[in-house]
Amino acid sequence: MLINPIKQMTYSKVIRLIEVILILTGIYAIFAFTRMSINKDMKISTITENENERTLTNIVRTNIGKEQFNIDNLQIDTGNKRIKADNIQTNISRIQDEKLLKRTKIFKKLLMDKLDQADVPVNQVVKTRSKFHRVSGIVNIYNISKSQIVNTSLCIDTRTPSVFTMCTWELDKDAWVSKDIHNTGQWEPLVTQTIYDVLNQGRKMTFIDIGANMGYFSLLAASIGHDVVSVEPWDQHIQKLVHSIHINKFENKITIVNNAISNSRRELHFYVPWPNNQGAARLVLGNQNVENNQRFSANSITLNDLANLIQTKDIVMKIDIEGHECRALEKADVIFDRFNVIFISMEWVVMRLYRDKYGTACPPENIQKMLEMLTRRGFVPYSFRNNIQLDPYESDKWMYDDIYWKPRPF
Repeated sequence: MLINPIKQMTYSKVIRLIEVILILTGIYAIFAFTRMSINKDMKISTITENENERTLTNIVRTNIGKEQFNIDNLQIDTGNKRIKADNIQTNISRIQDEKLLKRTKIFKKLLMDKLDQADVPVNQVVKTRSKFHRVSGIVNIYNISKSQIVNTSLCIDTRTPSVFTMCTWELDKDAWVSKDIHNTGQWEPLVTQTIYDVLNQGRKMTFIDIGANMGYFSLLAASIGHDVVSVEPWDQHIQKLVHSIHINKFENKITIVNNAISNSRRELHFYVPWPNNQGAARLVLGNQNVENNQRFSANSITLNDLANLIQTKDIVMKIDIEGHECRALEKADVIFDRFNVIFISMEWVVMRLYRDKYGTACPPENIQKMLEMLTRRGFVPYSFRNNIQLDPYESDKWMYDDIYWKPRPF
């Protein structure tokens, strides 16, 4: 069968066109597939990069967090080290303070030992040792060397077991102590003899005269050769004592403390109830009217404040402060703990007569505390009259002007 050449040519062209189309289609498909692959790879790469960036960001943030945590720990450690450093500094300061205190105590002990071994004048001792108290200005040491002597003709030689010269008030102003001394040559003979016997034992002692008045017992102790701490709040009494000190040349034996003794440090006000008894000065109580009486004031200290003025192991004490004795002994633990108190002479009559009066310094309960303290420390009370031992639980029956205490015999 014959085919039309024209048709044959057309058919060939169509076939050819189809082949071209197919070829182009295939090329396009390949191109499209390749493009899709490239885009997919690019997306994957972008995602990977983003994920890597996020991962790196998280890692960096984690590292920053760790660094911050480390910084916080370092700050805490630094704070702890500062606390430790402060504690160490505090301990160092405490150790330094303890060493300083220890050195001070050692120095004071060595000084006291040296003073006990050497015959050093009392004024020099006071000047050296009172530095411990003068820092706070508590104890008022009366300057004997620079004090003016009050000219008076009423100076008399006593008739005591150890004779000394004593200067007194005019007799019309003091019809009690001054008059007795001028008439008899002594004051309270039983008390004088007992205290003399206690002091005259041939060993070194310090006599503590609380409420010295004109210094009768202070002068007695100095005349035996003992060192004396004489405590008196009224400067007019002190002037008489200073005159006696210069006449007897006791400047190196007696230290005068111009203070009152109580259970605290404060200013106290006194008055003299009777114009002819200068030794009976009493405390002004509250709003008490004392306009017509002679008055004076003084700063009080405690018995403990006298400790640095005492330079011997053994001490003898006389306390006569017009009914304030129980208060004075409330703050005396340092004296009793540090020294050997071998004798205490105590006025009793004013405490006994005024114990139930309103506003009294020593009511029954305070007197009882004083008795219990002394009894607990091993002291026994006696009467100067025939040296009769007294019962501390029956003190309301003690009808005596003066009593004394001494350690219980073993």
